[in-house]
Amino acid sequence: MLTELEFHGCVATLDMLGFSSRASRRTPSQTVDEMVGPLLHTALLAQVVFESDLEHHVEYSRLDFLYFADTLVLYLPQDPDTIHSTPALVLESMVYTTMLVAATSMWLNIPVRGAIAYGDCVVCRDPLYFVGDAFLESHELEEQQDWAGIVLCDSARKYIADESPRLVEWNVPLKGGVVRSMLAVNWPGAAKRPESFWVGSDPPPQDTETEPDWDACFSSSSPDVAAKKQNTVEFFNASPNHVDVGVGPEQRESAKNWREFYASRRNPDRL
Repeated sequence: MLTELEFHGCVATLDMLGFSSRASRRTPSQTVDEMVGPLLHTALLAQVVFESDLEHHVEYSRLDFLYFADTLVLYLPQDPDTIHSTPALVLESMVYTTMLVAATSMWLNIPVRGAIAYGDCVVCRDPLYFVGDAFLESHELEEQQDWAGIVLCDSARKYIADESPRLVEWNVPLKGGVVRSMLAVNWPGAAKRPESFWVGSDPPPQDTETEPDWDACFSSSSPDVAAKKQNTVEFFNASPNHVDVGVGPEQRESAKNWREFYASRRNPDRL
């Protein structure tokens, strides 16, 4: 049965840089377990935090994602029936989620590049399609960037009224040598303390590890990849220090197995 969800809300398009070369060295199951799964896991962990702090975040049941090839699309409808009925609050939750996902990706050596937009959308899972200006805007701006990072599109930025430690004004490098001042998600603020949010099966990186393995994140020696690496490292080094992500041991434990966690919390009636 065709089931569409038409909504006004927030969309984030995240592209995994270097995905093809990494996936080619793994079986499909290994790709899910070692690359895709941990990022989905982290996105879902953010929802546990939302549930424990509903005065500041949108309820979990409304945030969802689509994944295909090397792209993860998160979407979060604005819901007038909750206390989080404004674009600013919906956007705050999406920024928080993408901050954790980007920070996790760096420690997994799978850097992501993305953009967050706001607008009208339609999503259908069977058959799969998603359309709307927000999807197009976030996809186009994601592709234009020349680094690993996440920025706010114009449609989303206009809803930011107050300063947030999770966002940084930055001269974002775009392809072709263009630089544009934009609001960027402060993922380094979380990445500098990975033990505060780590959800992987292996132990988290130690406190003494102050930055990701850049050579592993950007393993190609091509000039294009070298430029992305340099731009990303520059942002990491210049970003504000650690941002409290609000993730406790019980929340990490409750999200330990991402497959079980997602299945147990997914509403069967939800698209």
